[in-house]
Amino acid sequence: MYRRFIALALFFGALSFANAQGSDADHAAEVTAIESSSRFKQLSATMLEGIWAGALPMRRPLSKTDLVNDPDPADLELRIEIKGKDVQVYLKEKGKWIEAMPGKFFALPAFTNVQIMGVNSQADSPTNAWVESWSIQFASLDDDTVLVEWSRAVTNTSSDKNVQPAFTSAASGLMRRQQP
Repeated sequence: MYRRFIALALFFGALSFANAQGSDADHAAEVTAIESSSRFKQLSATMLEGIWAGALPMRRPLSKTDLVNDPDPADLELRIEIKGKDVQVYLKEKGKWIEAMPGKFFALPAFTNVQIMGVNSQADSPTNAWVESWSIQFASLDDDTVLVEWSRAVTNTSSDKNVQPAFTSAASGLMRRQQP
């Protein structure tokens, strides 16, 4: 119980710190860089800003997204653009980058790590609605490489017998900083 309390306190402390760092754009720009190890040129509140891309292997076993088709085992190709708390997430489909849930994502940066979250929903009626949430975590390996964990959870209220009432998907792997 004590360990769980400490873990939660650290987590919420990091979120509070991230919120404080990103609450004022001028303040974030003034954050002084801290000398670091050879892995990082500098540690700053904005070190993960920029464009990141990579192909993340889907986690097995794959969750079925509907009751008719088998799940797609293809790697998840992502491009993520971070600027402060603003985030755009793109999926590669048929060779083209398509923005996922435009305007629905935000970031909680904390130096070498960032938590990106987004929620989207649509309701035609109480019996035909869905809610989708994404969570993307970055853990920096160096200035230009991050270990990424992506997860998605969807709930459907549809009475269609071919629709899963709920499902989850997850992928993890490396993403690299891209030039603008």
